[in-house]
Amino acid sequence: MASLHSLSKRRSRSLILPLLSGILLLLSVITGCTSLTLEVTENQNQDLLLIRKAFEQNLHDTPENESGSSWHSGWLGNILINMAPDGKHRGLCHHWQKRIYQGVLPAARESGWGITGIVINQGTIFEHHAVLVYQPETINRRDILSYKYRDNVFILDAWRRGKADIFTLRDWLKLPLVYRVEAALEGLSVADIHTAETLQE
Repeated sequence: MASLHSLSKRRSRSLILPLLSGILLLLSVITGCTSLTLEVTENQNQDLLLIRKAFEQNLHDTPENESGSSWHSGWLGNILINMAPDGKHRGLCHHWQKRIYQGVLPAARESGWGITGIVINQGTIFEHHAVLVYQPETINRRDILSYKYRDNVFILDAWRRGKADIFTLRDWLKLPLVYRVEAALEGLSVADIHTAETLQE
């Protein structure tokens, strides 16, 4: 006859496996929100196409100051990074934001586009950061987040898949499963990025 201890262990295992399966399924759903990504083609805005190519190249090339780092994406990447806080793993959303901003900034300037950071759910466990680009000729910075322009402002966000995903602001705002704090702009600069990296080292 099985002991109470062995029965307890079996019961714990039987509960843990479904729980882990459920978590993995949820994570796959969260990180798989790709149907809203924008396909930028040769027939569309040429400036946005230039930015997209710089975005893709940025993800293909390892940043000079990140040569010893491993990059991860999505919630599974977050878990790995937090379990191994050795400084050699990157992939939290603010890591991606800084990398993308630094890599895309020259193309945005060449195109005459504005580029800045954006954050949603700030101050909560669902806080998420990305990069926003827009045309200052047609959209005033103070109006970027207004409902009127949400189809003409674009979000560069590689965190979910580690790929050069571009969304309209309207579609990007549909992605969070929890929406507690409205999106806000956040200033970024290459100087700030280098300072942050020096402090981390």
